[in-house]
Amino acid sequence: MVIDSASGAATLSRFLDRDAAELAYEVRLDPDGQSLHWIERSASGEEKRYDVDPETDWSQRFIIDLLSGLPIDWLL
Repeated sequence: MVIDSASGAATLSRFLDRDAAELAYEVRLDPDGQSLHWIERSASGEEKRYDVDPETDWSQRFIIDLLSGLPIDWLL
């Protein structure tokens, strides 16, 4: 991304460094190399780990698992 504005670039940089971590999950690969986990950070710096995709219920995860077996990579 190229921003031709010093103040705009500084504002975006501050947002990404400070605020974005509180609004997004960090996805990490487990040491086994097969599983993912999600890290949520709070404003106080605490981390909470999720072993399933956060903000989804069992039915959404079931549908995702079902669809992930289909040969549709060419659509991505």
